[in-house]
Amino acid sequence: MFNVQCSIVIWGIILSRFPPGKVAPMKRLPFPALLLAFLVVSAGFVTAQIATDPNLVYLHGGVIDNERGRPIRGISAQQFRILEDNKPQDIVYFSQNDVPLAVGILIDFHGDMKDRTKAGMDTLTRSLTPQDQFFVAETGDTGLNDAVYQNLNRVLQLQSNRRALVLVTDRTDPDGYVFSKVKELLRSQDIQFYSIVASQSGASSPDHRGDKLRELCEESGGISYFPFSIAEANDIGKKIAAELKNQYVIGYRPTNQARDGKWRKIKVTAEVPDDKNKVQKLTARTKSGYYAPATGGSSSAKN
Repeated sequence: MFNVQCSIVIWGIILSRFPPGKVAPMKRLPFPALLLAFLVVSAGFVTAQIATDPNLVYLHGGVIDNERGRPIRGISAQQFRILEDNKPQDIVYFSQNDVPLAVGILIDFHGDMKDRTKAGMDTLTRSLTPQDQFFVAETGDTGLNDAVYQNLNRVLQLQSNRRALVLVTDRTDPDGYVFSKVKELLRSQDIQFYSIVASQSGASSPDHRGDKLRELCEESGGISYFPFSIAEANDIGKKIAAELKNQYVIGYRPTNQARDGKWRKIKVTAEVPDDKNKVQKLTARTKSGYYAPATGGSSSAKN
C-alpha cells in the first residue's frame, strides 16, 4: 500500500510539470521533486496538498472538545473512523493544513441593531488572513430563504475549497420559510452553514425556534447558536473562527462504487484521550452525506 501511494504522488508531480499530450522524459525530473514525493507520505496516508482525486469523497470538519467548547488539534488519521451508510471506510487522504477560507456573513437585522451586529462579527473577520476571502451582505427586503440561497451561491464563486456562510438573524419566525432549495444546495456542495438566531425578548429558546436552520447547519457540518442577545455575537464569532481555522480534510474511496445517484449518509468520529487518558469517542462536525455520482454524470461529493 505504501509503495502504491508513493507511486501515485510521484506520477502526480511528474504529470503536473508537463502539458497534456506531451511525454514527460524522466531525466528532466529534478531530484528535489522526487525527494518531495517521498516526504509527503507519512504513516501510509498522503498528507500533502495534492491534486483532487475525483474518485474520492473529501470531508472538511473539526472535532470539538465538549467540556471546553474548543477545537481539538493534533488528531491523527488513525484516530478517525468513517462510516458511509454504516459501513467502515478506509482513509486515503488526510491533512490539517491551514488552507485559505472563503466566508460570507449574512446580516438579517435592521436599524441600529444592524450596525451592532456587524460590529459583533468583527471578531470573525479579524481572525482571517490576507489569503482568506470574505464578504458581508444584508438580506434587505429579500425573503430569508432566498437571501441564504443567493449568498451560498456567492460564497461558491470565491476561489477556495473551504467555504462557509454565517447567518445572523433576530427573526421570530425563521422556520416560516421554505428552505428546500437551500438544503439541496448544501447537500450538493462543500460549504458549511452557521446560524446565529438572537432573541428579541432576552430569552433563549432553541427548542422552539430555528429548527429548520439547525437542521441545515447540521446537514452541512456547521452549527446553530441561540444567544440571549446579539451582545454575545463577539464570543460566538470567536468560536466560529476557531472552528473554521482548525479543521481536518479527510478523503476516502467509497466501498460502494455504484453510480446510482443516491444519497449516502456519512458519520465521522474520532477517538481522543481525555485528561485522564481515557479514550472518548467524539463526533466530528462535517457534512452528513453526499449524492453518489449517477451514470454519465459527475460526482457531487467532489471537492
